[in-house]
Amino acid sequence: KGSAAAVTTNTVQRTVGAVIYQGLYHSLGWWGDLLARSVDVAEGTVGTTLWSAKDQLKDTYWGDRNVFTSNGSAGIDFDASNAGAIGLTAAQIEYLLGDHSNEGPDGFRVREYKLGDIIHSEPYYYEGVLYVGANDGMMHAFDAETGEELFAYVPSHVHGHLDQLTLQSYEHLYYVDATPHVASFTGTPTYLAGGLGKGGRGVYCLDVTDAKNEPTASDVFNWEFSEAD
Repeated sequence: KGSAAAVTTNTVQRTVGAVIYQGLYHSLGWWGDLLARSVDVAEGTVGTTLWSAKDQLKDTYWGDRNVFTSNGSAGIDFDASNAGAIGLTAAQIEYLLGDHSNEGPDGFRVREYKLGDIIHSEPYYYEGVLYVGANDGMMHAFDAETGEELFAYVPSHVHGHLDQLTLQSYEHLYYVDATPHVASFTGTPTYLAGGLGKGGRGVYCLDVTDAKNEPTASDVFNWEFSEAD
């Protein structure tokens, strides 16, 4: 954690070709960012910012995002229609998706950006997609070229304390704080495996074969195991 007068802090990064991807967090408002920055390979210097994920999401209508979760055994949409299965109110879910309409002194915590802090999770690059965990409760998949969020996944292990993110009295918690990893083998789907890091004990596996082709919750979900399992 940073001090009360915190500034944006570099946390983890990954270099792919002539681009460096940096995960960031801001410890005053507890928001995060993922930056793509050009690299001069010959000089060994970092240049201009090509895109910022927090800025991309700031301009994205919350209802247009592809965010998924699970009910423990199957993939479901993370939206108001599944509020009962997730254990939150419809308004809380819409807030977590980025709806600002209920923020304020008599409502939910005011946020500057939708993207949560990225502290220990490294951005993982695989075939043009960046995968990174954030402490907004989501594992995010971003297009590595444009910074567009392709989809996000909320492990069911964090359902029980997602409501804390809405509170005016919010004190920082960890949620999806581990680096995901992606692999495929000849003739098999492409799988992503991830955990929670300091966010808890549990693992999840997603099918990200069609990450760039508007996958659905049932396309993405493969399995989850909790500490009890």
